[in-house]
Amino acid sequence: MAKELLAGAGGCDNIISCCNCITRLRLEVKDPSAVDEEKMKASGAAAVFWPDTNLLHIVLGPQVFDVSREMKALMKTQKAAL
Repeated sequence: MAKELLAGAGGCDNIISCCNCITRLRLEVKDPSAVDEEKMKASGAAAVFWPDTNLLHIVLGPQVFDVSREMKALMKTQKAAL
């Protein structure tokens, strides 16, 4: 799921920051137009919404902790490969 959400967010180059609360993955993105909300929903997100222009919230439920950890690891790996 983390890999699909990362792709839906426009890739690691589009993500400024990634954190989570109890049920949501919170992403700050550089280019909101690069985000594919339908791809995120298809990967299992319950909802996707924008509380601010570059701030994206993805509602995942309690699995958000594992997804967030995996997404951060993927981003670190991809950035190291560049």
